[in-house]
Amino acid sequence: MQLYPDGSLRPVATSTRGEGEHRQALADLYGDLPLPSTGGGVRSIRSILSEVDLGITGENLAPELLNQAWASAVGEFVSTQAHLISLSNGTAVVHAAHPAVRFELQRQNRRLIAALNSFLGEGCVHKVHFQ
Repeated sequence: MQLYPDGSLRPVATSTRGEGEHRQALADLYGDLPLPSTGGGVRSIRSILSEVDLGITGENLAPELLNQAWASAVGEFVSTQAHLISLSNGTAVVHAAHPAVRFELQRQNRRLIAALNSFLGEGCVHKVHFQ
């Protein structure tokens, strides 16, 4: 007799198969998933999620989201003087209306990258190119 997670006991004919094959045969017969192994190979959720690629890049972000990220990074007034034009391969392209605005933003390059990444997601922006 085999005790199942739902508490029922079911008759089981066993053979000389390995434990893994035995569990799979039971799953095939009764439609239940095989029980997970309790052995090694245990990983943390963080390590598994670090391998997941959600496909979120600047190329597929909505322009409204880019505008919100830019306004959040530089403030309302500066966002009227300089615009985030595109985000591709980790490079944010910014057009500044005046050379003085461009110079000031270039001085704050690291802070801008950190602010954009905090809004869009870590690692989304690696550098800012000014036009």
